[in-house]
Amino acid sequence: MRGRSCVPDPPRRWRPKTRAAALAALMVVRRYAARLAAIAREQEIRERALRDELEKLKASTDAQAKALTETQERLTRTEQQRNEKTKESFKRKRQTERLIDRLKRTEREVSRKEKALEQARADLAALRQQHEQQGSQLADAKTELAEMSRRRESLASTVKKLEEKTEQLEQLATDAEQKVKQSENALEVERKQAEEAMRSRDESQAHVELLQRRLEAEQARRTEAEEHIDELRKEREGAVQSLHPVHPVNELSSSLGRYRDFARLMSYDPFIDPLFQLMLDEVLLSARYSDWQERHMQRVTARRRDPTQTLEEQAFAAVMALRWRLIDHPHIRQSTVTSWVQLGVLMHARDERYARLLTNERRDDMCAKMML
Repeated sequence: MRGRSCVPDPPRRWRPKTRAAALAALMVVRRYAARLAAIAREQEIRERALRDELEKLKASTDAQAKALTETQERLTRTEQQRNEKTKESFKRKRQTERLIDRLKRTEREVSRKEKALEQARADLAALRQQHEQQGSQLADAKTELAEMSRRRESLASTVKKLEEKTEQLEQLATDAEQKVKQSENALEVERKQAEEAMRSRDESQAHVELLQRRLEAEQARRTEAEEHIDELRKEREGAVQSLHPVHPVNELSSSLGRYRDFARLMSYDPFIDPLFQLMLDEVLLSARYSDWQERHMQRVTARRRDPTQTLEEQAFAAVMALRWRLIDHPHIRQSTVTSWVQLGVLMHARDERYARLLTNERRDDMCAKMML
């Protein structure tokens, strides 16, 4: 994916000439390393989210492929049924045509018999005229007429049965045609569903490919950020070793003085509190910034160093004051209400991160102004 990199620009490199400038540069590098670490964590979270979404899309694609296979199988069975019903319809149609032909032949025979009957009637009339002369022939003619009447009745009943059978066959043919039409409609619906399933499968595959490309881009950015963070960490460790030689904790700071009993009562260890470590540097930086304001500005707004307190005492008081201010008057930038984890000593993790963010912003602002 093309676009702007999420990795911020590194701080400019310059050789500090004083210890204060070196500390300021070190703070800038630390802040930049912290930002890179946060960016790396965000990239990792986004990578996990993309992987989860990819797994869901793969599962939905498999389900759609399975549904498409089942739809194709149903379509094949429907086509087979339609073909069988079509063959049966053709057979019934041919049988109906044969019955119709037989009916027509029967009708022709009936018409011929009727003509013969009419001729017989004419002969009977003639025989009646010759009754006195041909009595014996008249009796034979009556017998033949009775037989022909019976045949006519039998033929009429046969014709009636054939007509009923014809109507039944026509009804069966109509039902078969309706069933064929219904099967064709069902087949058309199945085809449309299959086409929609294929389109949705193609769209899912395209979306999966897009997510894979995004995931690869995120992995490349994360790798680049991690390499950059490692370089900055090595540079920072080298600068810290050159500027601050390693000493025991007891040599780095004195006791908390008048706040020692309070810290012991609250089971608070300031040397494992990251906000306290930041505030130690801010107290020193604020003292230098107040001197700079006195030289270059009309008003001095920065906190001065209190000579009656140790550095740890002043940093401890500043940390406690910042936390109580955020509890008493939360900032609009905070998405949720500020809450305590340990009453009076430690806030919620999200609020602690926000307090460190405020401290870093103040330090960056003071460093930027002094470097002008």
